[in-house]
Amino acid sequence: MASHPKSLKDALGGLLKSDSSLIRKSPHADLVEAWREVAGDDVAAQTEVRTLRVGVLTIAVGSPPLCQELAAFRRQALTEAMHTRTSGRVKEIRFRLGTP
Repeated sequence: MASHPKSLKDALGGLLKSDSSLIRKSPHADLVEAWREVAGDDVAAQTEVRTLRVGVLTIAVGSPPLCQELAAFRRQALTEAMHTRTSGRVKEIRFRLGTP
């Protein structure tokens, strides 16, 4: 009785299911999750986490009024919350008009 070889997809899928430590979230995915929690679902739906470079988080914002509101009135509170939520990785947030 000959065994049939498994496809690479099946072999890797089985390996990943058996060892969940091999599946890790990317740092970007953690930032997106943190942003959604800090900003709230409504704001997160109209924005997108773009980059984190040298502690500066860049967020694309879909509308000029929301971009102005976030930059002028909510930047400090959001920055402090992201700083706490990301263990100090986020030190500043910049909002840029763009397509989320």
